[in-house]
Amino acid sequence: HLQLHSFPTRRSSDLKEDEKFTNLFSVFYNQWNVLYSTLNGVVTKERILKYFENYNILLNPDEYKLSPVIKELGNNRTIIDRARGLYTEMKNRKFSTIPKVSGNVEDYTYEVLDLDDPLGIVVGYIVYCCFLIDGLSRTSLFHALTNKDGRIFAVNKDGKLVVHSWIWRNGNLVCFDNVEADKCNINILTKIYEEASLKILEVSQNTESPKERVKLVTVGVSETKIKLPKESVEDVRRPRVSEYIYTDASSQRVLASSKERELYYGDVSAEYKDPRREILRVTDLELLDEKTKLTIFNKVAAIYFVKYGESRLVEFDQYAYAAIQDDWYLLIGYNGEAECEIMTTDNRAREELYKEVSNLDKYFKENSLDISSLKIKEKVNALLSKGGK
Repeated sequence: HLQLHSFPTRRSSDLKEDEKFTNLFSVFYNQWNVLYSTLNGVVTKERILKYFENYNILLNPDEYKLSPVIKELGNNRTIIDRARGLYTEMKNRKFSTIPKVSGNVEDYTYEVLDLDDPLGIVVGYIVYCCFLIDGLSRTSLFHALTNKDGRIFAVNKDGKLVVHSWIWRNGNLVCFDNVEADKCNINILTKIYEEASLKILEVSQNTESPKERVKLVTVGVSETKIKLPKESVEDVRRPRVSEYIYTDASSQRVLASSKERELYYGDVSAEYKDPRREILRVTDLELLDEKTKLTIFNKVAAIYFVKYGESRLVEFDQYAYAAIQDDWYLLIGYNGEAECEIMTTDNRAREELYKEVSNLDKYFKENSLDISSLKIKEKVNALLSKGGK
């Protein structure tokens, strides 16, 4: 971006004080060529703000989780459509061969992102690297988001993403392909990667067969922003894909290893599913705060849209009780009507819904209410007998 070098940076005092502008920085930085051309080369703070003033993307109800992150992509419709397609593929990926681990070191937090976390789509845009939908390492990004042998590792400081890595697995090997960072304490960052590597090794050792479990966790040398471990990997392997894929791990160092160093490379049968989120249970929906109402609205609308392809509004003043999960909901109205939907065949979701109905009996008995006429159990049994989705 040669023209960008002559433009005042976000560190300039007059720009830094403008919150609207600084919030857009990652957007116009990553879309600079399009922005420069659209504004005919006359790029000022005022023209940038005006350009994005009426910028809105209409998302489907089941894409509501994209809303907080999609602004990072700018207004290139081709890129946005590709992001929406990637998100659909992400939601269909039910497990990974790489376990989810998380933790914190001093004022940093880290985690392997959930399989359906849309933040993964835009990590490269936030940290300013080539891990972009149309970037040099786009094949790596697609693998991380859609392949069972790939995931994304993210590090946050003060609630902001500052580091990310593409993680891939090939048999007994798990590799942090590189470490893309935006101004971090290198000593803390090194400790984070060492700690996360040991956790991945421990989970795998405790859950997988001796032949397939992870025995070696490495980091790619190129572009890596941590103190590199001393031990090199002699027999360097690549991600297990048939087509070309961009990688920074042509040379690797050892982050963690077991005593077993005879490695198997190839497919593994491990299926790590993300933990279930906490069920939201509420009464008297009309009295809820607006944030909770929006959560319920989004989840119910998404489930209904996936099931029937139609929008579904929630009239909060009509419901006395609700139990809401990402893939099922149960609503009980003041008029005695009960409504439930489920959009997955995940047995954990089915078990949750069964248990929720059983717990309802206790809840309503404690409140001296008779719900036998609602036939909730019968409705749930009928719904689940159809296979959910």
